[in-house]
Amino acid sequence: MLLTNIKAVVFDLDNTLVSSNLDFKTIKHQLGCPTEQDLLQFVADLPAIKQQSATEFIYQHELADANTAHELAGCQQIISTLSRLDLHTAIVTRNCKDAAAIKVNNNQINIKTVLTREDHVAKPAPDALYFLANKWQIDCQDILYVGDYIYDIQLAQNASAISCLLTYQRTLSFAQQADITVANLLELDDLLKQQLSATSNQIHSIS
Repeated sequence: MLLTNIKAVVFDLDNTLVSSNLDFKTIKHQLGCPTEQDLLQFVADLPAIKQQSATEFIYQHELADANTAHELAGCQQIISTLSRLDLHTAIVTRNCKDAAAIKVNNNQINIKTVLTREDHVAKPAPDALYFLANKWQIDCQDILYVGDYIYDIQLAQNASAISCLLTYQRTLSFAQQADITVANLLELDDLLKQQLSATSNQIHSIS
């Protein structure tokens, strides 16, 4: 799939731009959440008192994870490439706002727009991408959404955006659902540069 017409690249955060060691299996077990159920939806359905304590429990785990997160290979490189391409950039994450801010600031990620579950309904709901498309006055189909999990693919699909899955050499049962599959950010960076080169050559041939 060609990327010559994209006008924005939006990233997931955890295990996309930065590392994350959140153990969702253990967190779900400790909260009594079924393994197959979405954790945030499980908490949202709890009675008010239990919901408050569960939210605080998750929050503390997120903060601990945020303080140990480090940028992944290619993070700064691809952000620099997107800046040179003059493409819009943003982060859409299921993180809480405080954890996302720590991860972005500690790793000096130069992306100003960071949307969390406190800003819009959490992905795979398309609300955050709709908001960004409206903000940038572009169509969702001109947005490339990059992530490492099925929710990221579903978010892009629900918003009619282009999905890019980072596999990190994992065999993923949902990989074929993505529009684009790459091993890591470095491979995606090369792909974007190739598209830039192709576009530049077309412009020169016309002129």
